[in-house]
Amino acid sequence: MPKDLSSMLKIYGVIIVLLSFLNVWMLISMNNMQAKLLQSEKKVRMLEEKIEMLKSGKMVIPIEARSLVIGVSGNRFTLNGRPIFLLGISAFDAIGKMKDEDLDELRRLGFNLIRVWADWRENTIFNPDGSINFTKLNELKALVEACAKRRIVVDLALFDSSLTFGDDQAKRRKAAEILTRELLGFRNMIFDVMNEHDHSGATMTHEEVKEIRDIIKSIDPNRVVTVSSCEEHLITSKGELVEQNILEEVNVVKVDVLTPHLPRTEDWWNQTARRVQKIRGFLNSINKSLPIYLQEENRRGWGGFWPTKDQFLTALRQAYESGAAGWVFHTDAGFDLSSGSIFTFLDDVEKEVVKELRSVISDDL
Repeated sequence: MPKDLSSMLKIYGVIIVLLSFLNVWMLISMNNMQAKLLQSEKKVRMLEEKIEMLKSGKMVIPIEARSLVIGVSGNRFTLNGRPIFLLGISAFDAIGKMKDEDLDELRRLGFNLIRVWADWRENTIFNPDGSINFTKLNELKALVEACAKRRIVVDLALFDSSLTFGDDQAKRRKAAEILTRELLGFRNMIFDVMNEHDHSGATMTHEEVKEIRDIIKSIDPNRVVTVSSCEEHLITSKGELVEQNILEEVNVVKVDVLTPHLPRTEDWWNQTARRVQKIRGFLNSINKSLPIYLQEENRRGWGGFWPTKDQFLTALRQAYESGAAGWVFHTDAGFDLSSGSIFTFLDDVEKEVVKELRSVISDDL
């Protein structure tokens, strides 16, 4: 065989081998590209499904938040269908700031509720136009989930006078609709439409509260909804019932729970039972059975009052024994949690109080 022909055959052989490798590489690359394309298509489908779930309010919720269900039966709260007394603490600034260790300690001490505000000072989940700050919303969801893991209920005050929306009812409607859909799967929550809806500033009438309540119920019929009111709104410091206001909250707003902030008189702690019994008596007279929830009693440092440990314990005991469905230890220790634990900000008396409140309640919390 001529020398030049042999060389050419060797070159052709090399070319054939290279072409074979190239063909294999192209097949592998095409398969990889096809796999990546399928993965991309799957991601797109998942994203589309997620968007649809968000639109429909069916976003996947952690099992704990779905399985711990707060409800109402007659005069009492229920937790997963079992009657329960709610023992809470004010933690208004908790969104994005409440420490897991604090929740652990609160649960150890017997607390099964924290009271949180969606619109607390600069720590708000709302934008001025009525939309939601989703970063803050996710922090709220994380908090509610963390509470559910510890069998803790979250009492969420949606609005307050003179904060993000002022008296703009249209923005409140928009925010309430979005928030209700977003929190649909979180069942360990109570919605308080507005903290002290009759407070000076941007108040809400009973009709306006009803409008928000109806929006919530149209989306989430089983959500426990209430609205809190200032002292003197349902019962005066002299012990006189404001019957018209009670009738409107029960029959117009149609609250699931009656939530009076009782008058902070000098003897507030020793008037608790008498006030609860008087309200209960009126509810019985109009054939209405719903829980009475003492959500914001007196606190140390307010208006020159410095309640003692024994006064707090007496107030809780009277609330429990007179048939109130829940009682919140009100403290300003939860007003600013930016720099530490809620327990850091309790004063010496309050630290003793939180250790002993559980001993007053005979129920299994």
